[in-house]
Amino acid sequence: LTVEILRKFEKTNPEYYWTMIEGLISEGQRGRIYRGWEHITDEFYQLLEGRPIFGLDFGWSESPMAFGEIKFKNNRAYLREHIYEAMTLKELAIKLIILGVKEDLIIADAAERDSIHKMRTGWKRDELKPEELEKYPQLLRGFNVIPCIKGPGSVKAGIAKVQEMDIFATEGSTNIWHEYSEYKWALDKDKNPTDEPAEGNDHNMDWIRYIIAGRGRQF
Repeated sequence: LTVEILRKFEKTNPEYYWTMIEGLISEGQRGRIYRGWEHITDEFYQLLEGRPIFGLDFGWSESPMAFGEIKFKNNRAYLREHIYEAMTLKELAIKLIILGVKEDLIIADAAERDSIHKMRTGWKRDELKPEELEKYPQLLRGFNVIPCIKGPGSVKAGIAKVQEMDIFATEGSTNIWHEYSEYKWALDKDKNPTDEPAEGNDHNMDWIRYIIAGRGRQF
């Protein structure tokens, strides 16, 4: 590139100039955890062969329930988002039934032991309305939910496993794509990345990590 063109980029598109030409990291991109994910269509995902593994990050009144699935092929992980909204545990269970989730494996946040237990064992008859019993009998049986692998260093180790894979997500997984672009390492007082993710923009990122970290150990 000529000096004139470089100067033009510096004036008209400084973000491009400083990040792509000078090789510096922009303030908005500093500490970003994931890069290089690619889009696929929902139709492409639907045609993929392979067992879907489901992931769940619990959320309540102020944060969403985040639920989705991954199919694997060698070192590739294909993601699809299903649920991203605040709801009760029973509302979530009904959503899963409508989605057709039955005996499928669901890996959920290990911190929510009581919620996992409820999802596994199901609801008692006197906890359900007559119309719920009639339409959703699976609520009595529960789901195949297990806790994710958790312990000291598990978040960082799980992120490293995600980073090792080629990741593809459906175009319709809008909240996955939003979190992907905003998921960053927390910054220290000098605005340099630490080794801990910043809080927020992590509900989908969490269940994705639960599944990928559990591959070869839980399924």
